[in-house]
Amino acid sequence: MKLKHILSLLLVCMAGFLWMQPTEAAGAETQVHLHKRLFVNQEAPSQINQGGALGNADLLKDSYGVNGSTFAIFEVGDYLRQHVMTKESLSFDQAKEFIADEVNVLRSELEVLATPGHADQAAIQARYPKIRFVQTKETAKGSFTDSAGNNVTEDGLLSIKLSTDQQQVYLIVELNSGDSLPVDHAGLSNYLVLDSGLFTSGDTHVYTKNKAYVREPYFVKMAKESDGSTSPLAGASFVISKNDKGEKFYLRTTAGAVSDWLSEKEIKDSPLKDERVKKMVSDKDGVVRTNLGLKSGSYLFEEVATAAGYEISEQARQISVEIPKDQRQLILINGIEVGALSQKDKLPVVYNQRVAGKKSFQKVDEKSGDALKDANFVVTNKDTHYLTKEKQWVTADYGNAHPDELLILTSDEQGMFELGEMAYGSYSLLEVKAPEGYILPENHFVDFEINEVSGETKEPLKIVNKKGEKKELPSTGNSTSVQITLPSRRLPQTGMEQSISLLIIGFTCILAVIMIKKRRTINGN
Repeated sequence: MKLKHILSLLLVCMAGFLWMQPTEAAGAETQVHLHKRLFVNQEAPSQINQGGALGNADLLKDSYGVNGSTFAIFEVGDYLRQHVMTKESLSFDQAKEFIADEVNVLRSELEVLATPGHADQAAIQARYPKIRFVQTKETAKGSFTDSAGNNVTEDGLLSIKLSTDQQQVYLIVELNSGDSLPVDHAGLSNYLVLDSGLFTSGDTHVYTKNKAYVREPYFVKMAKESDGSTSPLAGASFVISKNDKGEKFYLRTTAGAVSDWLSEKEIKDSPLKDERVKKMVSDKDGVVRTNLGLKSGSYLFEEVATAAGYEISEQARQISVEIPKDQRQLILINGIEVGALSQKDKLPVVYNQRVAGKKSFQKVDEKSGDALKDANFVVTNKDTHYLTKEKQWVTADYGNAHPDELLILTSDEQGMFELGEMAYGSYSLLEVKAPEGYILPENHFVDFEINEVSGETKEPLKIVNKKGEKKELPSTGNSTSVQITLPSRRLPQTGMEQSISLLIIGFTCILAVIMIKKRRTINGN
């Protein structure tokens, strides 16, 4: 009896000991968050593809979450141990790498196993009895709690609870990318093999290691001035379109990481005014980019609005984009290869010309209105700088030292002359040589505007001269054919001093009259 009691006590203790062990109990599971990320023009950095903590924010900042991608989850622990490790004589870790490569061959079979009711499912399952289908699930906008306890919401999230009671090994396969993300076939995610024994005590985060699904086209927008100089042009707006079976579609504003398109038939006014159409605006460096990827094919960038003072060139209205299927080939913008975004000096360039206008003038006699020929003028801007033949602005000192470089406008037999190819803005003329027998007004600036209608005006701006002793601006002493002295600032116009003096005298007289009347009123009292 004594022995019997001892054995019973031992059995009770062993049961209690086993019950109290912190081993994985039946039904134990962990929360796994799969992040479906789109990395444009590159593969996902390998540093974030390990199971465990959240990915590095710096590596993820240029990626986008993708909703609507369908993944199938399989449990392959027994298949890995009993088939791969034994047959291939591999370690456990080597076997996990092997199966990730092998499923590329098994892809069609895995799709059958993930399709309940498929006619070939029984036959495929018999061929791979150790591969167990768990479930399929789509990525969507979802939430999780990060290590700091913050609630994070993002697109492209697939959250699932997976059992960990028997050190399972899970194979996760992307079956398709969904209708919202048209991708090239080679763009589907690589396969993930997750060893539940390596799951973290809390939530586990894994990231799909993608090939380049799609690629981002970009180019540089430059301004070209009337003198031929160029500089980056910020603020130009573009839309991007594609043609599908004879119908034109525009990229929508709703496109995040996906290519969402709006039919031209749905646009009532214009792509520029339709808020549903995505607008891409050149930045301070002139760079125009989609900030999302496009699958291989042909597209058009179309400039729909530009910066003030510039006009949209014909080239800018039809910028061709070719994205090749072969990832090793570069994108073409107007037939020019698109390199790295960091090398802006090597990117394709599209120019916008500074808007140019013109203005016509006529030199006439003040009284008779007769045309006067051979009057000479120079052009100034608001800073009293002077225009050269090369359309450069120079100071008065420079102009006086290099008079032959100045642009000189001369009235013809009909008194006519014109200033053309000028950027829109405010300018002035300064007469530097009067017609024969006429007075040259000193420091007399004639203000005018050049704009979209100035060149269309049939009536020229008339500039009058009085007859009198011929007078020209003092000579600079140079031996050149042009001998003038340019003022560096505007002085009061002739006669202005007298007007001011008369105004002061008149005001003084009025004040005196008021004071006299006031005194008489006081004395009368």
